[in-house]
Amino acid sequence: MKKEQSPYIKRNRFDLEVSDKKEEFRHFHQEIELIYILEGEMYLVAGRQEIQLKKEDLYVVNANKIHSFQTTDDVLYAKFSITYGTVADVFVNDPLLFLCNSASETDEKYDRLRKGMNRLLNYYLNSKGEKVSFRYIALGYDILDILTEDYLIKVPEAKSMGKFD
Repeated sequence: MKKEQSPYIKRNRFDLEVSDKKEEFRHFHQEIELIYILEGEMYLVAGRQEIQLKKEDLYVVNANKIHSFQTTDDVLYAKFSITYGTVADVFVNDPLLFLCNSASETDEKYDRLRKGMNRLLNYYLNSKGEKVSFRYIALGYDILDILTEDYLIKVPEAKSMGKFD
């Protein structure tokens, strides 16, 4: 089942949601989703992968990837969604894939992404959810810059690395 894109994300290229939602059934969408666990745990199924995410874990669900999740009762997470077109505007003819899963690998580059997410979350919470500002947009593009610099691979490269499930 495909989820409809919100009018906000169509217009603004990305969106941030802080949630304690306990479950999402199998679905897919064109947005790229960065999930950041703030409290509790999430059991995510993305394609054929089963991933257990804990506090401070990060995971990117790529565009059109079928996924679902269940969480613990004490969960709180942030979901940062980026329209595929935002990335495709820069990497015009290249199919794109982000490989970002801090639950399966430890690397200092994840600290940089966590700091970016924390800056965005602090702004979002201090501004009471304000998303129509240059600061919010700049912080969003900062996260997108980190993702493309540290986690983006082009699909032919991913195939040769055996990164498809």
